[in-house]
Amino acid sequence: MELHTLYNPASDSNSNSASIDSILADTINAIDQLFTELPGLAQSLAGKGGAMPKDPAYIPLIDGIESFTEAMQVLKPALEVLQDPTVQMLEVDLTSILTELLEANTRGDYDYQEHLLGTQILESFKDWRETGIPLLRERLLERCL
Repeated sequence: MELHTLYNPASDSNSNSASIDSILADTINAIDQLFTELPGLAQSLAGKGGAMPKDPAYIPLIDGIESFTEAMQVLKPALEVLQDPTVQMLEVDLTSILTELLEANTRGDYDYQEHLLGTQILESFKDWRETGIPLLRERLLERCL
């Protein structure tokens, strides 16, 4: 899933804030959908060993996380969560898992990749769905009031 319409903070004005809020809501919904789909991709890759990087699910998993990262670059300033400790913690956790996943792939450490995909990344996705996404929705609601 790709995010096609992203909010640009430079275009924010009172006259178009309703449409901007709608774009922000759509962006949050899109990343929520990503975190619904990505666990299945991760689980399908776990247990594949050396075939993992060749699996058709590998690229969409990485692309999905990249789309999420791009969306957060837009959402954080718009929703004023740049310094929010919860968002920072969740973001650092997912980024470190992704870094470890790519490093393990480079080293050919498929056992560690399986561990990352089978447990750690799934926990991170769950944390985002249970904590991060609701926090972003709450901040959007505050922005709309």
